[in-house]
Amino acid sequence: MFACPEPRGGPERLIVMAETRANGDETPALRSEIVSTTVDLLGVAPDDVVLAPPRTVPKTSSGKIRRAASREIYENGTIGARPRVLWWELARLRLRGAVPSLRRARNAAAAVAFAAYAWLVFAVLGLSVVALLPLLPRTRWRREIASHAVRLLARLTGTPVSVHGLDHLPDGPSIVVANHPSWLDGLALAMVLPPSFRFAAGEVLEHEGLSGFVLKRLGTEFVERHEREHGVADTDRVVAMVGAGQSLVIFPEGGLIRAPGLRPFHMGAFVAAAQGGVPVIPVAIRGTRAILRPEHRFPRCGVIDIAIGQPSQASGTDWPAAVAPQRVARDAVLHLAGEPDVE
Repeated sequence: MFACPEPRGGPERLIVMAETRANGDETPALRSEIVSTTVDLLGVAPDDVVLAPPRTVPKTSSGKIRRAASREIYENGTIGARPRVLWWELARLRLRGAVPSLRRARNAAAAVAFAAYAWLVFAVLGLSVVALLPLLPRTRWRREIASHAVRLLARLTGTPVSVHGLDHLPDGPSIVVANHPSWLDGLALAMVLPPSFRFAAGEVLEHEGLSGFVLKRLGTEFVERHEREHGVADTDRVVAMVGAGQSLVIFPEGGLIRAPGLRPFHMGAFVAAAQGGVPVIPVAIRGTRAILRPEHRFPRCGVIDIAIGQPSQASGTDWPAAVAPQRVARDAVLHLAGEPDVE
């Protein structure tokens, strides 16, 4: 006995389902007896009496009637239906479990295929740029060729790159400071920044074989990040460069780490900006970590978004004056990048 909703709406109906071996001649009397018993017990007559074959009414392992399951087979019209054989039920369960596994295998195969394709495109374009770098006499031409190659790489791999705030870049020299979540950050900025910007990189990269050769031909400025005496000399050199009208791109976090989050900013870029009298432009890069995480060589599909914040400038040339734009720039990058603060 269970309640069943009316298909056309309205109050619920009272259904009585009873198992019986009675034949056709005996069923009218049995139905009448069930109706009478229901009226005696509940004071109302059932809306429907269903006489089902033996072992039709679902029960628990302890013998209790499963009313919800009984209502389900009643609503589905499967009362007395012949049960499926065991091998067919097992086959259905195996097939149902195989679908997610096949879907995961398909996704994994697609990811491997994309990674192989992306590396192939990168190798072809990269070698083409390497072959052209010794032939082009001007650094600006080399940067433009490299920028076009990176844009083509993004297009061929289906990687959308959006940029916001280009109007915040001043006409004169400036220092761009950006977060550094992936090896792709320099490539992403090379696509959207004017070719007049020159990148700064760690001194260790200068001796990295082919990549060191490419960076040097593109006019990368190598700076020391560990030895204090060399670092001071590099800061003086950067000050002279910006004083001569050169714009720079610096990643003040330093090297890459695997864990997400914005790390503390080193002061070198901000001291150089203060002494050179140029503004600091905060830039936040999003999406590169998801495409190619540090310490990984397996690129994935993704979207890159670059946001350029408002410039800030030191009020003086000493160390305390450089601290203010450092804090302003880091807060802006932290807000725009959407990564946790690990300072």
